[in-house]
Amino acid sequence: MKSCLVISAIFLCGLAFGQHNVCGWYGTLSAEKRRAMPPFASAEKVVLISFFTTASYSEEIVNDKGETVVAEDSLSIAQKLDVKVLREFDLSTVGNSGKRKKYAAIEMAELNSIEKDSLSRWFFNYRTNGSSKEMTMKSVKSYVPNNAVLFLDAADRVVAYIEVCFDCQRYVIKPDVAWFTQMGLLAGCDGKYEVLRQMFRKKKIGYGVDSIK
Repeated sequence: MKSCLVISAIFLCGLAFGQHNVCGWYGTLSAEKRRAMPPFASAEKVVLISFFTTASYSEEIVNDKGETVVAEDSLSIAQKLDVKVLREFDLSTVGNSGKRKKYAAIEMAELNSIEKDSLSRWFFNYRTNGSSKEMTMKSVKSYVPNNAVLFLDAADRVVAYIEVCFDCQRYVIKPDVAWFTQMGLLAGCDGKYEVLRQMFRKKKIGYGVDSIK
């Protein structure tokens, strides 16, 4: 039986002006140099996942028994809705000030060495071209992440992650790395999200990538 979810994605109605940068493969870091830079240097594995997030839902989630489910975190939602969890990832030690945070992966795919190099090329080399900018106006949506890129060490612990909201084109990266934003690697670069979206699609990760279903 399928659980019945009363889902209400919250959107901030309105328009916002922003500075749009022309993006492309403007970076020139070699694969060797990229592998030696964080977060790739400390990562034995890189995994793409999808997960439930409390931000996806309104106050009420109803299961197949008509019971209201309290949206506490990614793991509790999956457990209470009887959705198969492939693996739990503990993020409490990764720049979250010791706060309890877990991802309950409902889809998961590990990248091979070639795919990791493709990801690092995206991470460092697909970036803005500072010489070309224009002002654009677009709708602003709330931050509802359902996907992440996880970097795991030799002990299979998460040492860094990029949490992504494809719908609103926003992200959170932990641990905090100021140079990431300073280099213009994601800010104002809409095309960068589409490149990453294709990587998720190629690895058969669909939830949150194309739609919330």
